[in-house]
Amino acid sequence: MGVFSAYCTYLFLTQINFNIMKKVFLIILVLCSTFSVVAQQYDTAVSPLKGEKWWGGLVALGSQMPFNSTTEWYDLGRKNLNNQVVPLLLSSEGRYIWSEQPFRFRLQNDTLLLHSDYEKLNVISAGKNIKGCLSQCFCQLFSAFGEATRRNIFF
Repeated sequence: MGVFSAYCTYLFLTQINFNIMKKVFLIILVLCSTFSVVAQQYDTAVSPLKGEKWWGGLVALGSQMPFNSTTEWYDLGRKNLNNQVVPLLLSSEGRYIWSEQPFRFRLQNDTLLLHSDYEKLNVISAGKNIKGCLSQCFCQLFSAFGEATRRNIFF
């Protein structure tokens, strides 16, 4: 009777372990599929306006701007070229792209290709040329140039 009892206990514990392993596997599977949904990536293609050129992103490449009609991929999150990057691109036709997070970009036959791991990037029209665009960007994006800061500069 002792051997039979030990065998029954073994089978019972094996069945419990199998059920626990099944539940753990299902939990891991659900978590992995959830993370893959959360890790969505966003790609955007920006068609060029007539004669449009782009500046920005990498300060160290300022002497090479405006960018050529076809470039390599520039990754603002990984390739910072001496810590001088900003997630802002400005267009000669008064458009800009801004993000709070780093993104990747390249030009391919004057079409601007954007890739973000965080959000969909949008092109914003902010003037007729780069000067108007830059002025409006500073006022809208950087509070140091906003009305509230100007009032607080002088006591």
